[in-house]
Amino acid sequence: MSVLAIITYAAHILEMTYGEAFLWMGILSGIGFVWVWLTFVYRYLKLTPARRVLGLAGIVSPFLLIYFGHIESYAPGFLFFLLWFLVALEYARTGENKWLLGTIGVWLICLRLHPVSLLFAPAFLLMWVHHKGGNALKSRLSNWQGMWIWIGIPILLAGMVLYFFVFG
Repeated sequence: MSVLAIITYAAHILEMTYGEAFLWMGILSGIGFVWVWLTFVYRYLKLTPARRVLGLAGIVSPFLLIYFGHIESYAPGFLFFLLWFLVALEYARTGENKWLLGTIGVWLICLRLHPVSLLFAPAFLLMWVHHKGGNALKSRLSNWQGMWIWIGIPILLAGMVLYFFVFG
């Protein structure tokens, strides 16, 4: 189900216009974004001045204007992109399988919200290799040349195929 379908159902069920439904989607996504951002800042930063500066920077960043009444479907995407980052960071920190499954679950939601989240795959693969991969695989991906050969080139090739043959 797409964001537009959810907005359509919400507008119909709640008997509001599409503009009002988009406004509420932006409000709820914005509240969620600020909550997730401040959770990140206060969980991972120990210095109080850095917390204040980054907390404020995250709340007043220019891209957050997407939450202020625009009729666009990007608002939940930004929220779930940030949520994916937090869950992936927790998996990278702990290596626990529950965070791995959480990363996959949030990533699937992100894929429904915007196709650019396909680019999360290399980061996910690197985290997975770091925690679960064998020593041979880790040694191949431990330098820039290995990352370029095994991750960079395949991404470029897949991107060109998608751009020229699927979306072009």
